[in-house]
Amino acid sequence: MDSAEVLTEPRWPLWPRFAASIVWKLTGFVGVTVALVGGVLIFTAYAATSLILREQIESRLSTIAADRQEMLTSSLRQRSEQAQELGKRARLRQLMAQRASGILNPERFRAEADAILETAKDAASGTLAVWIEDDEGDRPAAVGAEDFMNAFATGRGSGDSAEPPLAPRRVGELYAAPFRAEIRGAEGKLLGTVHLVADFGPTIEFLIDPRGLDETGEVLAGVREGTRIRLISPPRLGPRATELPIGRQSALDLAVAGRFGFVKTEDYRGHEVWVSFRPAGVEGQAAGWGLIAKIDAAEADLPVDRLRRLLLGLAAAALAIGLVVSNLIARQFSRPIRRLARSASAVAAGDLAARCEITSRDEIGKLGSAFNRMTEEL
Repeated sequence: MDSAEVLTEPRWPLWPRFAASIVWKLTGFVGVTVALVGGVLIFTAYAATSLILREQIESRLSTIAADRQEMLTSSLRQRSEQAQELGKRARLRQLMAQRASGILNPERFRAEADAILETAKDAASGTLAVWIEDDEGDRPAAVGAEDFMNAFATGRGSGDSAEPPLAPRRVGELYAAPFRAEIRGAEGKLLGTVHLVADFGPTIEFLIDPRGLDETGEVLAGVREGTRIRLISPPRLGPRATELPIGRQSALDLAVAGRFGFVKTEDYRGHEVWVSFRPAGVEGQAAGWGLIAKIDAAEADLPVDRLRRLLLGLAAAALAIGLVVSNLIARQFSRPIRRLARSASAVAAGDLAARCEITSRDEIGKLGSAFNRMTEEL
């Protein structure tokens, strides 16, 4: 083999030349190490913080939903019990039985029944109207505002198995909620139904109270009516919808179906939200009610997003500092090696007096000393 071929430096492409530098190898190694370690730390911190934040959001929304659900259920149960007690009054049952048998004429029945209904209305604050419907859907006795009776009267007759609409709704300036109870005779025969309409405004105000829900949170309650869900409380955000089709808001669908849970889903506006859902009805009187407490995911996840940006910024800064420091250290270590390489090149060119400057006692210094002894022997 020709000596010129041995001493000729191979003509490598630019990248292999770059990769052949020990300085850049060390710099790249430190950069990759910093990137891997930083990535693992960032992912771990982000995942742990996201989990903690999710648990906090779930706890807050679940607490709010449970609080509102307890209040709503208590209000429904109280009014339902009032209607049930009224329907079980002995004198009212006796009057209905006498009316059904034709013993009482309509005028006398109305006079006595109205007195009972008036007493019941005055005894329960917030009662707007009370009336009786017979098995043909007529109202033989009634007290209170006619508007509420017309809004919630079924007109179906007590023998009809179909339930009347029980969802509260706005009537004039007030939110009103209907309740009903059966009136049965001594032998259990159905004689009619008693209907009670109560002011539901205070309950609605408590339901939609935004405290604890930040800027985008809200509480919604609904009841299933056929293929739709009628909203009991008006939406705080977006369109003032009163009904939602089944399946449009899965969390509320699950709530009215009697299920509990916490999910991230889309609401009626198409926004991604965190939702806590639970049933809210009273068995027998208001089954099929549901309640949700929700908040936009963009707002709820904002602390995690800020943390992610902070961690990414810190990682980028750490990577940049690591690359600069590792490059400086690698250059410091490579100087004696370069001096040794220049000395070796000089000896190869015939300058046997060339010596390598020794500046350390480490392995590179020992290598330089060995090189100098070799050139002295030569």
